[in-house]
Amino acid sequence: MADRPDPRALAQDALAELDAARVALTNLATALEGGLQCPVKGASNAATWRAAHRPGRLSRIESDSDLRARILARIQRLTFDQMIDEIRSNFPPERQASRSSLHRWWHRTGKFAAASTANSRL
Repeated sequence: MADRPDPRALAQDALAELDAARVALTNLATALEGGLQCPVKGASNAATWRAAHRPGRLSRIESDSDLRARILARIQRLTFDQMIDEIRSNFPPERQASRSSLHRWWHRTGKFAAASTANSRL
């Protein structure tokens, strides 16, 4: 019977460990309630960074603000073919966009830009 540990000693050891854990949890809760004490950098916007560092060059519609404004002003009421005809009659050849580039631009960004422009008119 001398091989068995004393149950009272085991209970006292367990209580001491529980008290230490309680103190650690209390300290942690106090630290969390106080908030972070170190400066945090602003959240990075990965999409903006990628757009700024995208390889290649901007499309003609993206790089020509007059062309983009004319397209946005008329895109809700004209077809792509009518839009291209209007662009050809109002812009020199080096500033014109093709039907396919207009379509690509529309699917990539134009839908969203036209919606925000339309909402701002309300």
